[in-house]
Amino acid sequence: MPLKRLLFFSVMLILSVALSIAGDTITVSFQDLEDMAKTNSPQIRTINEIYNLQILDNKIQKQWSNPEIETEIENVKNDFDREREYTLALSKNFSFPWTRHYLRAGLKEQSTASKQKKQADYIKTFAGLKTAYILLKLMESQIEHYEGLSKIIENAELTAANRQSEGAISGLEHQLIQMSLLNLKSQLLNTYRKKRELTDVFKLAMGFSADQDVQLTSVIGFKNVSLDSNNTFIHLFTTTPEFLHHQSLISAQKRKIQLERTNILPGFQLSGGYKQVNTDLKGFVVGLSMPLPLLNTNRPQIRKSERELNLLNLKLDVLKKDRIIKIKTQIKSIREFMEFLQVNSGHIQDTQSVMQNLVYSYREGWIPLGDVLDGVQVLAESVNSYYVQLGQYYENIFQLEALTGKNLIEF
Repeated sequence: MPLKRLLFFSVMLILSVALSIAGDTITVSFQDLEDMAKTNSPQIRTINEIYNLQILDNKIQKQWSNPEIETEIENVKNDFDREREYTLALSKNFSFPWTRHYLRAGLKEQSTASKQKKQADYIKTFAGLKTAYILLKLMESQIEHYEGLSKIIENAELTAANRQSEGAISGLEHQLIQMSLLNLKSQLLNTYRKKRELTDVFKLAMGFSADQDVQLTSVIGFKNVSLDSNNTFIHLFTTTPEFLHHQSLISAQKRKIQLERTNILPGFQLSGGYKQVNTDLKGFVVGLSMPLPLLNTNRPQIRKSERELNLLNLKLDVLKKDRIIKIKTQIKSIREFMEFLQVNSGHIQDTQSVMQNLVYSYREGWIPLGDVLDGVQVLAESVNSYYVQLGQYYENIFQLEALTGKNLIEF
């Protein structure tokens, strides 16, 4: 892509994000969710800061040590003679080349691991935000269904009140319809409450202000997904930042073991300077010093690093087994949910027409009140069950995406 076009699209993206969060209403589409999170989310900013701190820590460890300057004056005398000695020297600690090599190689692996950890944390955060987005949209649809059913029952309740006043039905039938309406509105209020609570969590996670309204603009309904074989998804896991992060940690630890082995004799100190004795003796001095590995051969540090490597290998093995189990479970659950939703997605759209037919049949005297009340209960439970299953379906999809790094669905 030409540079000018790339810059144009970048500016337009920034402007669209800025305009979408201006004012009292925030509009969020599913496609823009990740970009907006990267700009505003405190979770993403925290991930970035942790990564930046790790990179700075690596830079600190790679710094050279400062040289030291030393000066010394000796002035001694007795009854017959006097001697004055003056020394000015500069010294510096040096690592052997192989020690420096293993240190820098290990820090490079740690930097790679930090970057992969940041990417893995991004993926987990985005999966949570996608799930919250979908659940909020499904709650909106569930509320619409409950409100539609409530209006129909309200009309039936008004009809029952008129028929009671005319003596056509007993007060008990009227009360039963009122109780059925009360139960339906209770479920509606409970869904409203859950939506408000999840909206607050979503605002906080996205970095939005609490007093701003959030408008989710994408249309969310049931969509099929194409699933590969279990082995394909398991292989994809081995290419994810999460898996590569653990491999990089193991590589860094191997470098640390090599470094600890060279630390038996890690380096030396080189010094040089000027020395003058009295006024007639003067010249240059050069010194070299290094530790002798007689009492400490660094064996405990080496054994500790080897144990840490064993622990990292064990963690990676446990991680692979855990992810294989989760991937297989997610795929199985998605297939089950998809089969259920394929059959029932059309039925859930007919709930209001079914309820209207029930009320009409009751008004005409074709069915008793008990059938109407049973129908209300069945329809309300069906609406709740459908949207719970649909929410779990998408939650499983986003979890599988996070585990394997494969994008399975878009809206």
